[in-house]
Amino acid sequence: MSDPKRPIPDHEPGPLPPDLEPIPQKEPPLPEGTPDPAPGPDQAPAEFPGRGPDSNEPVEAI
Repeated sequence: MSDPKRPIPDHEPGPLPPDLEPIPQKEPPLPEGTPDPAPGPDQAPAEFPGRGPDSNEPVEAI
């Protein structure tokens, strides 16, 4: 797997590949007249409140 002539210690990472494309830091602004994007999973509507991540209570049967 590794070259026995030049062993790389576990604490020394190998060379990183160059970035293939730059990662945008934030979304580009929407053009005027564009409706707001749909809410993501972390922005659930108020009529469907989510359960907390630390909730161990059983789900109530309807």
